[in-house]
Amino acid sequence: MREYQLIHGQTVDDAHLVAAAQEGHEWAFARLFERHSARLWPYVCALSGGEIDEAQDLLQETFVRAYSRL
Repeated sequence: MREYQLIHGQTVDDAHLVAAAQEGHEWAFARLFERHSARLWPYVCALSGGEIDEAQDLLQETFVRAYSRL
């Protein structure tokens, strides 16, 4: 499992961020978005046929669905 360095020197992994997001901490889900959106970007661009606006919509929709299923 991946762990990430926080500003205060502590590490946090995705599982802890998901747990925090489930408790209603929006900052935790924002951190998950920051970590993983760049990795998904090439896929949503391919799905959208290179249409940037559509790719952004797909990326947002992906994370909205993920958030709703926490």
